[in-house]
Amino acid sequence: MNNKMVIKEIIKLSISRLEESINTEEKIFCNRFIIDKNNNLIRSGKSLRYSIFSLIGLYKAYTFGYKTTINIDEIVKTIYDSNQLDIIDNSHFLWLLGLIHDKKLIEKRIERVLKIENEIFKYGNVDIAWVLTSLCSIYPITNNQKDLYNLIQILKKRLVFDFDQNGELFCKNRHNAANKIVQRINNTIGSFANQVYSIYALSKYLSLFKDSEVKDIIQRCAKNICELQGDSGQWWWIYNTQKGCIAEKYPVYAVHQDGMAPMALFKLAEVTNTDYSQYILKGLGWFNNNELGKELINYEKNFIYRSILRKKGIINPRFLGIGYGGLNISGRLNIANSALLGSSANVQIIDQNKLEIDLETRPYHYGWILEGFVGRENIK
Repeated sequence: MNNKMVIKEIIKLSISRLEESINTEEKIFCNRFIIDKNNNLIRSGKSLRYSIFSLIGLYKAYTFGYKTTINIDEIVKTIYDSNQLDIIDNSHFLWLLGLIHDKKLIEKRIERVLKIENEIFKYGNVDIAWVLTSLCSIYPITNNQKDLYNLIQILKKRLVFDFDQNGELFCKNRHNAANKIVQRINNTIGSFANQVYSIYALSKYLSLFKDSEVKDIIQRCAKNICELQGDSGQWWWIYNTQKGCIAEKYPVYAVHQDGMAPMALFKLAEVTNTDYSQYILKGLGWFNNNELGKELINYEKNFIYRSILRKKGIINPRFLGIGYGGLNISGRLNIANSALLGSSANVQIIDQNKLEIDLETRPYHYGWILEGFVGRENIK
């Protein structure tokens, strides 16, 4: 199957999986599916955040003429009526409302998000990137542009502050934590999510405002992560942001390969006229040319496995002050060694017998596929 066919098939698969993700009684998306040994999917929990991310992708697909059985307006009402969204999820909701141009609901919710100005260092880099993305999405249609502009500039400066000029990568949170070890790790370590959500947010910012510093930073970051991409197209998980190298390779998340990397690099390409297609397509190639030699997309039952990760022994995400999921003790020690001792996992070779497939999948993954590839199906 060529790249064009793969992209069209995963778009179709994503819409089908999202249609299966709805709790029809509560009109909300589930948190995840657990995949059993017979490849049956068991729906588990519910998530307002994943519902918003899923709708962001679905609404884009809808605007490009794709059909779905999902009643988007009905789920938007459920989210609005829930009154359970924190500042970050309210910003996600604004992102969605900006897409559907619901100015009335935007004005009702915007004040909740403006409060983040007083807590700017309370949140990690990913949260700040999400809020900046959301505010840039609604800026052209809001009646509150003055206050919004000021906050957008503050958020932009916070993301720029998190960028390491030497390693050319974004760290998790460059602020003074009470625990000095945690502070060192947060200042030195950044995940793939830190890179791509920052690139995406600052690209949205550049679509509104001219800023040569921002343009330079995100182009340098993108160049670095592309150069660090694995031989089979892997977008590795954790970086040493001061040295510009890999701190820990696993998990390799499927959503990074077909969702987050494409949406960030395509968005960057729109504002810089730089072509990242070869890296995006290389990332897609990982699904049938990976470490385990397994096909990770099940077209028959419409799902994609969540990741390839180190074998179980997953421990508390906060162990050693490292707030990243999907890691066993070996992975966490690699990150701590990189942050505290400067070691690198760039040349690390992992025995495939120590790796396994994560037997679950989550709805937001399919929303990000749609955000990344809808309208770009003919990439070469």
